[in-house]
Amino acid sequence: FALKKLTATYAATSPSYSDARVTSILDAISWPSGDRKITAGKSYLQASTLDAVPMLTHLEAVVDSEAGLAFIDGAGFLVYQDRHWRNTNALTALATFTDTQTASQYRYKTLVPSYDDAQVWNEVEITREGGTQQTVTDATSQGKNWPRTRTKTGLLITSDAEALDLANWDLVRFKDPAYRFQAMALYPEKDAAWAAVLYREISERITVKETPPGVAVISKDMHIEGVEHTIGLSGRAWSVKFLLSPA
Repeated sequence: FALKKLTATYAATSPSYSDARVTSILDAISWPSGDRKITAGKSYLQASTLDAVPMLTHLEAVVDSEAGLAFIDGAGFLVYQDRHWRNTNALTALATFTDTQTASQYRYKTLVPSYDDAQVWNEVEITREGGTQQTVTDATSQGKNWPRTRTKTGLLITSDAEALDLANWDLVRFKDPAYRFQAMALYPEKDAAWAAVLYREISERITVKETPPGVAVISKDMHIEGVEHTIGLSGRAWSVKFLLSPA
């Protein structure tokens, strides 16, 4: 995707949505139609004229404009999810992971919790291609955490009103620090967790529980953002790591 260059003109997607552009660029690189899982987008896109632009660059611009997600799943499919996908299709946790083994829960080996300002943004600036910058701020968060600016430019959406909506959405999600789990790792054979880990995919929801000393159990639903398998010389050396974000 990064090496293939596109020289093409794409019409505006209205009255179809961003998924039509994804389909067009996949067609341009002859990506097999049977190796795609594309959901209907929510945003119309502007027309685009590309001159030797890497296909991945334009795909990422489409994803940012939709505020969606694109990735290759475990079976090699190109998956494109619109911004509502998780709120429609990932409402139920498919497995529960904890620091103690139980009959219905799976034990993890390591958990990386975080409570910091690395993902705090209390000023958001969104600019669409050919549009006017839309800026929103939260004074309360800035007073507590200092001003922290998140900027997105060159989006292909068709109105400043939608850019403002996106800015407000990002502000609500990121203006305050939150206790979260960044990553979790486990040994599936040792803890009989094969079924819980081998079928998991990006965007799915799981429940993760932590029991700090002297503190009640902390339970959070998380979305999977990445899956990493490290396979050694035996099954017990096979570890699985999930990268996580709050659901």
